[in-house]
Amino acid sequence: MPDKHEKVIEKQLSLYDYVFDKYERYFVSSKTKDTYLSLANYNKWSVRIASHVLNNKSSNKPKEKVCKKVFDKLIKKKNPVFNFEKQAIYVEKYTMENVSYKIAIYAHQGGLTLDYKKISLKSMSDLANSTYIKAGYTQNYGLLVFYNEKQQPIMTIQIATDGDPKQSTIKWLNYLGIVTKTDIQEENDKPIFDKIKENLLTITQLMLLWNNENLSQKDETIKLELFMDIFNNGKNEKFIETSFPFFYKYMKHFNIDTDLRIAHFLSQVGKECGYFSGYDGLKENLKYNSCNIRHNLCQRCYKLGSTDKPKCPSLKGDCLAKYGTSKYNLKRTDMCEHPDKYAFKDEEIAMAAYNGFIGRGFIHLTHEDNYRKVFNYLVEKGCAPKNFLNNPSILSNDIETAVMSACAFFEMNGANTAADNDDFDHIMRIVNARDTNRNEKFKLLNKVKLIINNK
Repeated sequence: MPDKHEKVIEKQLSLYDYVFDKYERYFVSSKTKDTYLSLANYNKWSVRIASHVLNNKSSNKPKEKVCKKVFDKLIKKKNPVFNFEKQAIYVEKYTMENVSYKIAIYAHQGGLTLDYKKISLKSMSDLANSTYIKAGYTQNYGLLVFYNEKQQPIMTIQIATDGDPKQSTIKWLNYLGIVTKTDIQEENDKPIFDKIKENLLTITQLMLLWNNENLSQKDETIKLELFMDIFNNGKNEKFIETSFPFFYKYMKHFNIDTDLRIAHFLSQVGKECGYFSGYDGLKENLKYNSCNIRHNLCQRCYKLGSTDKPKCPSLKGDCLAKYGTSKYNLKRTDMCEHPDKYAFKDEEIAMAAYNGFIGRGFIHLTHEDNYRKVFNYLVEKGCAPKNFLNNPSILSNDIETAVMSACAFFEMNGANTAADNDDFDHIMRIVNARDTNRNEKFKLLNKVKLIINNK
């Protein structure tokens, strides 16, 4: 299990994720002023104007950027004192070996002093015994976290680039002189890096490897292997691998972490998203032809004629005059007036009929009110979701947002408690009281339980 250092890192991942996601915004705004974060639980943190080049009042020489000063001190091992503001973030775009990096340095407690001897390691393996430096990476960035004598985090360096976060983390450990790049390092670390897979993306997983522990031996239910055993059909392996790190992160964040909770959650998710079939499974199928549009979405405008086939009405009244100012908004009325124009265009149909708030995500959220409740809950829980209220399609084209919304929905509506009681029908009512897929979901639940029990 993660130690106390790693637990602290994981609790603050919402902060690091938020700054990563909003990096450009804060990079620009901090050029003119200290800019406080718009993130619940972290709104006392600010991105500092000192990140950028400023002129000294007593000199015409430019003042060195904070991030660059930190790097120089770490590399040269000189002057271990760092003068920071408390809960301050310093950002810089840095180029090394023709590779561009977006750097953010987090000062947790203000000014600090580092003991360079305690953070100078001979190999990655030494991280297992170090209580003064930890390192890891997510899918998007690497993290170097420094601790004081009381084992409290005092400084974090976040490293983001278009390249592989794992390799970037290793490169910066070497570059900053924290891990000396020698033959000894390569020899000591070879068994560890032989184990690391490309999709092993969470802080805890990487820490376990650097602590020379075997992941397969941990008492851990949420594994990529479990997802593959349940959902892999030979064609969707890549989509499962891409989705899994986010499920690992957010299932834990929203307490979907017991065997029963995991089983009930995955039985709902599996059917809702088409058994991980891909992005098409992350939204309700509205690729309607003209007949489907008239029958399913325009009942106030169309009625079946005596010679019509089922589900293809043709008798149309004056839809625009009768419903243009009622529940049928102008977009929907236009669609009902001209169904051929909208046929098979699912996003245009979604906007016309429901303002875009159709069933989306790994658990299909529907209706604007539910979108808003889940979004607010995510913010309350310290997550940094992309704004799917302004753009509902994010829930069906951004995997991380789709995963976090599903996990949040499950917890906020009491499904965890229902799962503790193994109450399948209660969870069915929570997810969709009118769901016609009860039998399929129940079969999948029993399959998941069996697979978990046999692990």
